[in-house]
Amino acid sequence: MATPHPLEVATEAEPQNFQARELLGVALVGADDYSRAISQLEAASRLSPQDAGTIYLLDRAYLENKQYAKALATFERLKDLDPGSPWLHILQGQAYDGLGNYSQAIAEFEAARQQIPSDTTVRFSLGFMYWKVRRYREAETELEQALKLDPHFEEARFYLADTYLMSQQAAKAWPILDALAKKQPSNVRVLIDEGKALERLNRSQEAVRAYQAALKIDPHRSEVHYQLAQIYRKLGRQSESQQELVLAQKLQREKQQQEETLLKASGAHGNPGELMGLASSQ
Repeated sequence: MATPHPLEVATEAEPQNFQARELLGVALVGADDYSRAISQLEAASRLSPQDAGTIYLLDRAYLENKQYAKALATFERLKDLDPGSPWLHILQGQAYDGLGNYSQAIAEFEAARQQIPSDTTVRFSLGFMYWKVRRYREAETELEQALKLDPHFEEARFYLADTYLMSQQAAKAWPILDALAKKQPSNVRVLIDEGKALERLNRSQEAVRAYQAALKIDPHRSEVHYQLAQIYRKLGRQSESQQELVLAQKLQREKQQQEETLLKASGAHGNPGELMGLASSQ
């Protein structure tokens, strides 16, 4: 059971005290305790329905707690209280992203970009959404702009490199990934992308080392075992290739079984698709 915050004592003593509830909500959001923050901020919002700051904070808590529908439901209030705010577009974009409505999310981030084109978060968020829907040329533009605004934005740097990879620009991706791998040697996704870039640059031995480094950190990545199997086959290392392929297929079957178990437990039906290239060999 969570230890009561000192301000919780105040809100229990004075449940109609707006300031105490709002301060408690702020403190809980600051501590990343979004579940407890939500109840306090909802109560504060009922006590002072015209306070836009409380609603913005409540929406942030909803988004962090993946309660996207609730976040969207409060946006109409914010439109009345703070019309034309770019931050409202940003929050709506995040909510639509969480709900899987990527086209609407993109529209919201594009609206925010129109208002605050020099905001790093907006440019990155829009680039990330373009990346999600495979609009790589547009993603590249936005992510490059985000990095111009903040050269130390490592997440933007990774997705820019991945965008280069997806648009067949391995030569541009590799230096970025190499630098990231040196800074973040335990970052599996960076190592995997570095392996892909090296493989496409026909630097197979280096690609093997990158994939092996990724598997030391996370040995259950079936797609990496599969990539290694392909490189080993290319290098004439048939025995190692077969071992990796068998392991990749085993891990993929286990993953599929876990997904099917979850589907049955939730009452859903259907078969999750296998990763491309991991179908059982004849």
